[in-house]
Amino acid sequence: MKHKNSKTRENFLKKLLLRMVALVLMVLAPLQLMAAPVIISTRADPTLIGTQSIVGAMALWENAGTIDGVSIDLRATITAIDGGKVTFTTDLDDPTVKLKPTSYSTTDEYVTVKWEIFINGTNQTVAAVGTPTLGITDLDGIGGNPDTRESISVSLTGLSGYIVDNPTNLVVEVEEAGLLNISGTMDEQYRAPSLVILNYNEVSSWDITYKFIHNPVAINASYYNDLDGDEVLTAPKTVVEFLTLDLDDDNSTATGNDYAGTYPLGTTGVVIADIDTNIIQDA
Repeated sequence: MKHKNSKTRENFLKKLLLRMVALVLMVLAPLQLMAAPVIISTRADPTLIGTQSIVGAMALWENAGTIDGVSIDLRATITAIDGGKVTFTTDLDDPTVKLKPTSYSTTDEYVTVKWEIFINGTNQTVAAVGTPTLGITDLDGIGGNPDTRESISVSLTGLSGYIVDNPTNLVVEVEEAGLLNISGTMDEQYRAPSLVILNYNEVSSWDITYKFIHNPVAINASYYNDLDGDEVLTAPKTVVEFLTLDLDDDNSTATGNDYAGTYPLGTTGVVIADIDTNIIQDA
């Protein structure tokens, strides 16, 4: 009887251990995708969900790419819109947003899209996490001036930096807290001077507003979202920091963003920044 109880207890412990191991693997499995690049490349047009050109309308590209060899879906959802007709399609292998303003419009129009990635085969219930590198090209403008034809506003959430060509025909600036505005200035055709590459870090979604500025030369706009590195820059210029913490703004102790001080061993702790600490918003 004692032997039987011992065996029963041993089997119970084995099952418990196996369940704990399975639970740990379930927790760690998504984490294995966190630092991996997101590759989206699909020739198929998306499945359109809901009434289009209104808030809540969706476009779904199933089995659109991979993260570390794991198949993923891509979903676009309209979260805000001001006039015009929005069409989701695929250009070559790039998910594309087309914005056609209303024929009577004389004002600027826009659409804000939330892009999300999911593990394929889960009916978009399990989010995927990765590091997308998103190229948006052919942003047009007129006469070398920004905000004259096409622009985008990008949420800084999850964005680690961006890359433009040197020189570039794009104007990039912080539009307001939490947003980066990128505007075309010339009539472009898939050229490096009109390309911006956005680098994200460990995200499952990102938000972009696509804007059409009323102008005398164009009646619509197309925004190509390259997520597999087809579009390349000639002479890349990288910006990787959006917020800089300057520990000594007037450089009284050290140059640049540094602070210099002395800590004698065994004494009371000392400060690690000057009184003129400053946070700088970069673009």
